[in-house]
Amino acid sequence: MCVKALIIAPNDNVAVMLNEAAEGIEVHTSLGTLISKEAIPVGHKICIKEIPCGSDVIKYGLPIGSAICDIPVGSWVHSHNVEDTTEDICNAYIAAYYTKIREGCIP
Repeated sequence: MCVKALIIAPNDNVAVMLNEAAEGIEVHTSLGTLISKEAIPVGHKICIKEIPCGSDVIKYGLPIGSAICDIPVGSWVHSHNVEDTTEDICNAYIAAYYTKIREGCIP
């Protein structure tokens, strides 16, 4: 079986598993092949570029979370090693949007 993962945007540091992978399986991406460090379910993220603790997890070309520990290439990227920051990002966007409305920048 050929296990594949999809890299959505060029600057992403994770890819989305198109098949499930057991530990130690080759995972093929558009950037090459890596080895899964653990079992990773289909639809979940695999680390394709080392993510140091405190750094952004990038998917769709945008930060979706912050690493709570170092995440090596081939690791499952999920709630056990990532703090979700999407709500903070949305709240910051909303605050900036309303500021522009108050300043008359947006009709």
